[in-house]
Amino acid sequence: MRILLCFLILNLLVHADEVVKPTNFLEVDLKSFEFSRKKTGEQGRLVAKEVHLSRADLTFNFKNKDKIFDAKIFSDTNSIKFKTDFFDFDFKLKEDSTFFEIMDLNIEDTQGVVNPGFFIADGKSFHIGFEDLSLKLKSFYAHCTMNDDEFDMATSAGIEAGCLNQVIASASANTKHIDLELNVPFDDGDNFNLKAKVDSLTLMDAESVEIKASETLINLMDFVVKTQDMKLTCKKDKSLYVFNADKIMKDCENTVSLETERIVVIDDVDKTRFFIKPNMFAVGNERVSLDAKAFQFVDEEKNVTMFDFFVNCSKPFESDVYDLHSLIAGCVNRGTISIGDIFDKKSRRLYKEYDKVLSGEVDPLEALDYVKHTRITRGPRAGRVRKKKVVDYEQLASSVQVAIHNKEVYIKLVGYKNLPLIGEITNNVTIKGFLTHEPERKQLKFTITSADIPATFWRKDDREFVSELFAEMMVGDTVTWDNDSTFTFHL
Repeated sequence: MRILLCFLILNLLVHADEVVKPTNFLEVDLKSFEFSRKKTGEQGRLVAKEVHLSRADLTFNFKNKDKIFDAKIFSDTNSIKFKTDFFDFDFKLKEDSTFFEIMDLNIEDTQGVVNPGFFIADGKSFHIGFEDLSLKLKSFYAHCTMNDDEFDMATSAGIEAGCLNQVIASASANTKHIDLELNVPFDDGDNFNLKAKVDSLTLMDAESVEIKASETLINLMDFVVKTQDMKLTCKKDKSLYVFNADKIMKDCENTVSLETERIVVIDDVDKTRFFIKPNMFAVGNERVSLDAKAFQFVDEEKNVTMFDFFVNCSKPFESDVYDLHSLIAGCVNRGTISIGDIFDKKSRRLYKEYDKVLSGEVDPLEALDYVKHTRITRGPRAGRVRKKKVVDYEQLASSVQVAIHNKEVYIKLVGYKNLPLIGEITNNVTIKGFLTHEPERKQLKFTITSADIPATFWRKDDREFVSELFAEMMVGDTVTWDNDSTFTFHL
């Protein structure tokens, strides 16, 4: 009798791609699904706890206490096969099926509901790996639909299309966030790794993607990038209803907009820290731009803070927004930079407190000033402590404008200089030069061809002034002065 019932289920599942009535559904409580294309022979295991199936006037409810749904997984060039002790499932797939691109697929303690109108997944963990992308999710709930009564989602192709039309995803019950991890390897050996606590992920109208995350952590080359309370939006090709990881990622990165309160970058190799307070980061129309209230560089000895920082560069569609040297290549071709003010402060305290910057316990912009505490010794307030805010930073430049075209650079700024017996003076400065980008060596070189420094402002060699200015503006060992006219930025 058990074999007969299993045969009936197999017959119903094999014909799942046929048109079905709205009352039909399949509900599966999956204990585990493990698959690896790298294995030969048996490539994985499937264990289901329960299966509930309704088709036409028949309803089946099965519990897997006798392990009748425990299956070994095999695949060939046109199908995926599930072999149990009682029967075999053999699903024929189209040549362009996304399944053949999957290298690894692991699912644990997940419930799935499929019917003609929607698909729901509520699970403990999910991992899918391709040759050039890996995605892991923990504690997730997702709802997909086509919002079309005439469309049947009770097929593998229907689920795929519905989840590329509308998705609403959030954390499972009794959990606050979806734990997400995305890994993208690069051809040069570098790796992009993103970990995030995702509050919500939505796809609406087959086009508009929005991700909200309370925390994100990115490891890229030698850098660790942290954000809090981030919102990311981008676009998906509205006509795409077959999963294509490369196209979805590329379309998104070329239309992305990012909002966040603060970004902290940690480089423990060079012992430097970076803080960005962005107004806006966006990519569109083959341009990438960052508008920030402040951009700060910190090392163990000093910090440099730039206010009203704006950069806009060329970004060809095929370049990668998360590859630093790919972005630099676009800026070297065509870009503009403007900076309102640049300040320098000699201090070791801020570097040591940078772990508190991301949490908001320390505001690195207020740290430009410090509070001097002095004890009052006379009068009615004797014994009390007087607090006085003291300005202890030096202004290096203001009104900085940089234009880059075909590697040629033109810089205009107002320079600041403290002279003995005179004090601080300012004057207009112009610098010309060209850039040489060497991504294989992770270097960007700037060669000065001319500098116009007023004699009353600087009586030595003009390029020496530029060298001193650049040295004051940089932290760590990121910049070296190669000769009398060339700087090398080590990235």
